[in-house]
Amino acid sequence: LLSQIVHVEPDEHGARVTRLPADALREPGLLPANSVLVATTDEPSRRWLECAEVLLHDERLPDPQRWIRATLAGLPGA
Repeated sequence: LLSQIVHVEPDEHGARVTRLPADALREPGLLPANSVLVATTDEPSRRWLECAEVLLHDERLPDPQRWIRATLAGLPGA
């Protein structure tokens, strides 16, 4: 999974979800309304990791406490 922008637009049937590659953003901190930046913990771009609002873990680390500690240790200030 590459980092991506997930945009949710409510409609009369529930919601419409659109996913775009994170690279579509010119400024990582300026997301469109109703959108979040999603990245995996093994994302190679530190820029996307630092700006992500949702982090998905690497399945090779099944213990949630372990992958959360490992991810936060790699992102001082997070």
